This record gives sequence, C-alpha cells and structure tokens, in this order.
Amino acid sequence: MADRLDEYSEDFCRFFWDFRVPFDNNQAERDVRHAKVKIKVSGCFRSLEGAKEFAKINSVLSTARKHGIAVIDTIMATLAQASCIPWALASE
Repeated sequence: MADRLDEYSEDFCRFFWDFRVPFDNNQAERDVRHAKVKIKVSGCFRSLEGAKEFAKINSVLSTARKHGIAVIDTIMATLAQASCIPWALASE
C-alpha cells in the first residue's frame, strides 16, 4: 500500500485542492444515504408504498443533480407535467 501511495501521491489527496473531486468515489452510498437518514429520523417508512414513492422522488432529484440540472427546475417541470401523466391522474 505504501508503494501505491508513493506512486499516486498527487492523486491521493486531490480533493484537498480540487473541490470538483469528491472525497470518495462511492456515489451509490451517497444515493442511499438520504433514505437511511429518513429512517433514522422518523424511525421507519409507514408503508411500502411510501418508501417506493420516496425512492422515486430521490432517484429523479439525484439524477437531475448528476446532470447539472437545478433541483427546483426539475420539481417545477415535474409538477407542470403532472396533469399530463396518466398515473398522476389515477392517484388523485
């Protein structure tokens, strides 16, 4: 490990001076963290359906962030199109 750290010393702590580089490369763990925090704060999801809806919303917002789209723009676009989506009308 010491040889590897020596060989890649410039890249090892790049996140210290280049703030575009994340502290870790575990995007999947960061995506799951929101649900885990929600469970810790409220104790649990009240239903499986609620957990599924939370996961859908979280997935859409996470994808928007990854593509550089503002979260508020994503929410507004989704709400504007909700009346055109058949399953949105069925849940009303």
